[in-house]
Amino acid sequence: METMGSKDKNSIVNANEVKPSTTSVSALPVEIVNLILEQLEKDNRGEITDIYNWLLALGDSNPGASRRIREQVAIWKLGKSESQILNILEIENGTNCLEQGVTDVPLRCSQLAVFIDNEWLNSDVVEEMLIVPPNIKVNLIYMCSPHRKSLQWLHGRLNAKIKNWPCLSVLVQEFPINAVYAPAEFELLTHRYFEQQLFENLVFFNVEKLVLQEDSLRNFLETCGSEKGSGNKFVSSTQMSANLRSYLNMRISLPHLIKLEFQDKNKKESLNYIDLNSIVRTKIGTNAFTLTDYFKVHSFSTWHMPSILRFSGHQFIYDQQETGIPEWRALIIKSGNGALSHMNVSLFPKGVKESKMIGWLPIDELLEKGRNSYSPLICLRSPSIETLHLGLSMWKKAGNIKLSGLYLPNLKRLTVSGSGAWPDYQAKSGIDELFLVTFSSWNDLSKCNSLKCCRLMRTSTVLSIQNLKEELPALETSKFRAYVDDRQEYIPVD
Repeated sequence: METMGSKDKNSIVNANEVKPSTTSVSALPVEIVNLILEQLEKDNRGEITDIYNWLLALGDSNPGASRRIREQVAIWKLGKSESQILNILEIENGTNCLEQGVTDVPLRCSQLAVFIDNEWLNSDVVEEMLIVPPNIKVNLIYMCSPHRKSLQWLHGRLNAKIKNWPCLSVLVQEFPINAVYAPAEFELLTHRYFEQQLFENLVFFNVEKLVLQEDSLRNFLETCGSEKGSGNKFVSSTQMSANLRSYLNMRISLPHLIKLEFQDKNKKESLNYIDLNSIVRTKIGTNAFTLTDYFKVHSFSTWHMPSILRFSGHQFIYDQQETGIPEWRALIIKSGNGALSHMNVSLFPKGVKESKMIGWLPIDELLEKGRNSYSPLICLRSPSIETLHLGLSMWKKAGNIKLSGLYLPNLKRLTVSGSGAWPDYQAKSGIDELFLVTFSSWNDLSKCNSLKCCRLMRTSTVLSIQNLKEELPALETSKFRAYVDDRQEYIPVD
């Protein structure tokens, strides 16, 4: 069960109330405003929160346009709690609120908003579902309380309270303004949520920070294609693969989310684990899920987070060195990736400005025994990220380290460190050895003007000045503390 309230319960925390940021459209030509209105009137595929945002943007600049937008929404108000969403959607005299006894939703509408709260859910009142034309989208707006129940409980209670409730509906969970949502378990990353058809799409409204457990995605994917059950109940591998498909087809929206954070068991900030091990390779090889779907889940590609700026990051987990990487390379080629020997992935949600990537694998001929070592295993593509901490996975005690696969055209600040060693990593010997770190042509770091490179595994580490000038053209090498003059070939790092 998920709970909300105090920080001790690790759930929802109210921050100081601030007004949502809006963009005024008062300067738009009347023709453009009319086109927007016509689109809103004809299209019910958008979210009701889109209508909310348009009304905020219009403000008091165009009362006629605002009224036309509000008339697209019929409000069936069953709960009595105060709602920020309804305060914006309601027409001043309440003419778009359905009166008691009304059985039909007006044909002029494109959206129906059904508002409920826990007080209504716990009452004895039972309603008959309204007659809703097929062109009208049904939205359930649920005012969450400090004692929020599970989505399964909510869905079951809703079906008991409203006869003939439609299964294909959008759930908008309204939280306190600037909420921090830290559930003990995120239901949408459990297979039991998909054992029955609950809600078509979900919106977490007003949540500015979402906290997930570091192994949430890992555990969800681990059970796909396995014979593990949900609790004590047997769930077939076919059903679990179908659950994954349902998850990827669902739209999860957090319109106000600024930070997505992962935590460990001690509630300290951590990273999302991405397994690149033999178990995952076997699942992909036996079609439990595809390689593309695997990275889609880890990239949050089906989540709508237009306001996100910060993301804790990822950590790659390996279990084999000599055979693991070549086998992943072969699997990528076999997966129908256009015969490419590398995988193009985003991994960072669209819009993220700052994050970490730990366990990144540089190119190395010894690691792959000369096979396809000219290209990176993974090409990371993110047009929004500006600050990145890159932790390298170390597998040797010294030598050349070639960084590749970083297609980050707007990256400005890069920190490189050694994040950890392979299981069979050999510690540094007594001989004075060093790492030479270079960047290959398999990168787009054209705007990177700040590079901090830490010593790798406590071994002396140097950078090539000529390589930096070629691959990081915006970087001023003269600003390095150990820089002397242009005749210098290498820069030692601290």
